[in-house]
Amino acid sequence: MTPVIYTRHPNAATLDSSLMAINLTIEGKDDKRQKFAPVGSRIVNSSWDGNVVEDVAVNFLAHHMEKASQASGTGHVCPVTADHRNTPSCDSARCDLCFRF
Repeated sequence: MTPVIYTRHPNAATLDSSLMAINLTIEGKDDKRQKFAPVGSRIVNSSWDGNVVEDVAVNFLAHHMEKASQASGTGHVCPVTADHRNTPSCDSARCDLCFRF
């Protein structure tokens, strides 16, 4: 088993990416937290209002209960957040991107 960490913490760079999968979450292309990314980590984006960032591993479209966003821009979008009603889980999407080590 491999631990999977999602973080935005300023000390994230101290995490050892040889021991776990690390997903550093940003909120938009200009998010200064990108500098916290450990070597070997994956940058993921919280795509609030559907704003997709092209140069991250995956964009998570906002999908909270009654709200859902449509993607705006280019870049890889999480299939679960793109169509949560029809694809409610990573397993149903046959996607393991965020868990790859």
